[in-house]
Amino acid sequence: MKRKPKQSAPPPAPLPTTVAEAVDYLLAQLDPQSRQNLRAMPRADLILLHRDYGMGVRNSLGLWGQSPIRHDPEVAGLFPDDISQHIIERMWEKLQSEANG
Repeated sequence: MKRKPKQSAPPPAPLPTTVAEAVDYLLAQLDPQSRQNLRAMPRADLILLHRDYGMGVRNSLGLWGQSPIRHDPEVAGLFPDDISQHIIERMWEKLQSEANG
């Protein structure tokens, strides 16, 4: 019996190197309902995303390691927890501008 050749997975997209790239990268991963949920949240409630979604942001972007995002002047000198929260807030702002734009 012949085996089918193993199909290789496409190479992963390169990780973002700036906050702006991270915002676009993460928004592209959200399904429409999640985008709507984030857009509908009051800004003051974004902190509720810090533990679970924020952890995913920190881990997926390598913020605890040598991620180049840490050198973006927008967040340089901040701790990874603060960077992820800043990115979440920027995601929310972008969704707000799209809704009002």
